[in-house]
Amino acid sequence: MGTLVFISQLMRGLTEAAILNKRKIAEEMAKEHRWTVIDTYYTDSATPLEYLGRSISAMSGAHFVIFVDNWEDGRGCRLEWQAAKEYGKTILYFNTKTKELKAGN
Repeated sequence: MGTLVFISQLMRGLTEAAILNKRKIAEEMAKEHRWTVIDTYYTDSATPLEYLGRSISAMSGAHFVIFVDNWEDGRGCRLEWQAAKEYGKTILYFNTKTKELKAGN
């Protein structure tokens, strides 16, 4: 399966189209690097906390975590960042407008 990546992105307050557009750009960048993106775009009905629990569980299998545009504005993204940091995941930051990928941690 190769290198697995987890994408954390702001969702609250965005339309489904806006969320999927940013995700598509991030997924295309990952494909260029031959990374496999863990699918964490959930469409079923659950509470925000249930989604967060699933996401953190999925993150556990990732080789690294990519935080996308304005992730700091989302409480779930901030908690995912804290979990990634505390559990030693490699953190990257991706800007979907400039397509810039930066190392974090």
